[in-house]
Amino acid sequence: MSSSKSADTLDLAHAKGELAGSDLRQSARDCPYLHDQRELRGAWLDGFSRGRVDMGKPTLADGHG
Repeated sequence: MSSSKSADTLDLAHAKGELAGSDLRQSARDCPYLHDQRELRGAWLDGFSRGRVDMGKPTLADGHG
């Protein structure tokens, strides 16, 4: 049986990374994909970066944006 990580799509890996990036308790070192899963790792790290960038943006809930 394959692990759930190997069944992840690039979109799912990106979404998981974005969620992790929006959590200040997590860091890029928490990426669950190893170097042999290059595409998934890249998608997760891209998502993580997006999550960090979006943290600094005001939202409609803040009355801005």
